[in-house]
Amino acid sequence: MDLHTGAPFWLIRNGFGTRHTALTLAESCDVVVWSGTFGETKDSLPRIGWLPRYPRGLFALGLGGNVITFSVIASQIICDLCRGLSRPDALIFRPDR
Repeated sequence: MDLHTGAPFWLIRNGFGTRHTALTLAESCDVVVWSGTFGETKDSLPRIGWLPRYPRGLFALGLGGNVITFSVIASQIICDLCRGLSRPDALIFRPDR
């Protein structure tokens, strides 16, 4: 917060980290904001597999912040379930656990 005006500001470092420039909200026209929602289960493990209510659907839900890792696991489990193959790790992520 700017002590003179009370306006919020951002400090921007130059490439060497030695000088700082303070920008107020009005001056910062190149600010980019990103947000995302991460669905997560109580045990932090996703739910991957069949849901009885939707017998023709396979689901990968609640991947949370580990979406890259869990999406690879989910793709492997779902591919094998579609082929009728069983996987030991599918039990860990089953939706009805």
